[in-house]
Amino acid sequence: MIGQRLSNRYDIKAELGRGGMGVVYRALDPLLNREVAIKLIPPTLLSAETEQRFQREAQLVAQMDHPAVVPIFDFGKHEGSLFFVMPVVQGTNLRLFQREGTLTLGEVIDIGIQVAEALEYSHSRGVIHRDIKPENIMVMREDSSRIRVRIMDFGLARGATESRITKTGTIAGTLSI
Repeated sequence: MIGQRLSNRYDIKAELGRGGMGVVYRALDPLLNREVAIKLIPPTLLSAETEQRFQREAQLVAQMDHPAVVPIFDFGKHEGSLFFVMPVVQGTNLRLFQREGTLTLGEVIDIGIQVAEALEYSHSRGVIHRDIKPENIMVMREDSSRIRVRIMDFGLARGATESRITKTGTIAGTLSI
């Protein structure tokens, strides 16, 4: 994908990471002259359930507007793949941030407050994340006294009034080892 143009708009520049559902790329949106991140699910990983879950994630997150929730700008299909477009989030995931060993008690509390506020916001809109873990929380030091948190990956989220896509007896999310 690197070097290709996605959906006749986004110029794919580099891979940012891989997950269970697909790949995240850094790209340029020449129309708005900004860098973006694109989460893409290739056709080989698509099923009716995956497509439904991915589109629901895009719809749920696109309706939210909170500084600690990574927004979704666009959603589309390209050559059998599904994708959505988000801002490039600076920082590192909370798991790696913790491993640095430089967090103060005040910073730990600040991270907890920001995550709780973002989840309260999503819950007040009827959206339940269902996969909160350090890898889905991005953390960045804005300056020596301020930490910024961004929650991402609402792939297992569901609206409080929705029927469940997951089934009894199945496992969804990331198992802790």
